[in-house]
Amino acid sequence: MAPTAITTSLTNNTATVTGNGVASLILYPDIATTTGVNLCVGDQSTFTQTTPGGTWSSSDASIATVSSSTGMSIVVTAVSSGTANISYTAAAGYWSFVTVTVNTAPAPIAGPSNVCVSQTINMTDITPAGTWSSANTSIATIASTGVLTGVTPGTVIISYTLPTGCSDTATVIVNPFPAPIGGTLSVCMGSVTTLTDAVPGGTWSSVTTTVATIDPVTGMVTPVSPGVTTIAYGFTASCFLTTTVTVNALPFIGPLTSTNPTTCGGSDGSISFAGPTLGVSYLVNYDFNGTLASPITVPVGSSGQLVINMPSTGLLLAGTYSNIYITNTTTGCVSAPAGPITLTDPPIPPTPEITSVPICFHQTLFLEATDALGGGTYAWTGPDGFTSGIYNPSIVGAGYNNTGTYSVIYTLQNCVSLPGTINITIQAPPQLTNVTPSQTIPYGTSIQLYATNALYYTWTPNDGTLNDPNINFPIATPFTTTTYTVYGMNQYGCRDTAYVTIVVDSVFHGVIPTAFTPNGDGRNDIFHPIGFDFHRIVEFTVFNRWGQQIFYSNNINDGWDGTFNGVPQEMGTYYYNIIVAQPDGMMENKIYKGSVTLIR
Repeated sequence: MAPTAITTSLTNNTATVTGNGVASLILYPDIATTTGVNLCVGDQSTFTQTTPGGTWSSSDASIATVSSSTGMSIVVTAVSSGTANISYTAAAGYWSFVTVTVNTAPAPIAGPSNVCVSQTINMTDITPAGTWSSANTSIATIASTGVLTGVTPGTVIISYTLPTGCSDTATVIVNPFPAPIGGTLSVCMGSVTTLTDAVPGGTWSSVTTTVATIDPVTGMVTPVSPGVTTIAYGFTASCFLTTTVTVNALPFIGPLTSTNPTTCGGSDGSISFAGPTLGVSYLVNYDFNGTLASPITVPVGSSGQLVINMPSTGLLLAGTYSNIYITNTTTGCVSAPAGPITLTDPPIPPTPEITSVPICFHQTLFLEATDALGGGTYAWTGPDGFTSGIYNPSIVGAGYNNTGTYSVIYTLQNCVSLPGTINITIQAPPQLTNVTPSQTIPYGTSIQLYATNALYYTWTPNDGTLNDPNINFPIATPFTTTTYTVYGMNQYGCRDTAYVTIVVDSVFHGVIPTAFTPNGDGRNDIFHPIGFDFHRIVEFTVFNRWGQQIFYSNNINDGWDGTFNGVPQEMGTYYYNIIVAQPDGMMENKIYKGSVTLIR
């Protein structure tokens, strides 16, 4: 009886059939792994099998190694990126293998390990193409760029994962951050002030304990000496806020200085001194010519000076001021008295200085006098009956009649200066001569432009068609009709203007022959248009009398030699069609049609 067919199915794809239909099966060892065959550099995976007595091996130990060559279970360690076959060979000699793919692991994550709530830090990894993630976004979030933002206090694990699944992690601690520091930041010697913060649990400290100390728990500031100290409140070396506390000494009046009245016989003087704190107002007491004046409140100016004025007029009269003392309206601290000091009337105002610049005929003449004291008036006189009452008068369209000496006096509350003077000369502009007349030139040619009778020259437009726009005789090569403007200037900056229009003629003036003799004698052997120097041939065709096209070209250098497909054509009349493009590209194409006689 014939044996029946035997069907086998093996995972490792090996079966052999021996005589009379008996199948001998070789069962290859079955390899299993705990974490798969896709590993990252540095990963380990346990490989197991159920066939005892065999040996393990790696096809490339530089990529993956086995922990032992024998045993039912081994550990495969990923060494470097690539693929390696992990094989198990049974004692009987049959074997099986698993291909392990090792992927590159990202470099270690770099960046700070601490951050404050609501602040950010930058986490980086030099391995590209990875993705950032936070294990707990309620503690910290991280953007795709690696910018980590603290959300609430706590510890969070940050991961950087490559597309292969390989990743690295880092631990970041999110610390609390203080609220803005509250409390009075200015204190007098002998007093105390207490600072507060809405976020509890932090520690207070003073940077300059020689100025003020602070209780680390209660925040009470005790002055030690006048000055400024930085007060810090926070939780870690990076999660803290600072403010400055100023310890004020008793107000001090420095050397007295005065501003005398600014008018002759006027009463607008003042007394000032350094010492008071900038930005603070003070109550000022003083005697005027031996009589107690009413106290006034005066702020310290931006210069750090305290300026005293009379309460009734807002000004100080000339006289003697004594027994001056101040009270700090913020701290209540009172200074020691100062004075006396005496104010006197001002001197005569200085002579004004006049500035002007050289001007040209029919331009605007600008005059300006210095304002040494401010608040005064000016009186100008000059040629041709000129007068003005401002410090910077002008004369529009000045003519030669405005040449001469100008004088100004400065009056400040009855104090009159000596006159200041200046001599003004109205300069004549140049008159351009020998200017090139407007004219027409053929396309592609140049023309030399001229202008004379100036010191400096400027031609426009400076569009590349002029060889030098800053000389009086440039060479112009326009390709389209152009109007050139020339400015001529003298040594005073006065200028004249002229215009030259160059019309560019791009019309075809060539000749199309009416006959040619292609007999090889070197004379009139080729039929083509003559004189298309700056034109472009769009199409050049020749037809016989039956309308058959026997020649075509779009090259200006080509012509018909009297043949068609290499065969000389018979004598007779032929017809041409020539389409020409204008060189400036601004006009429509020109079409020439006609006949030519072929003579042999």
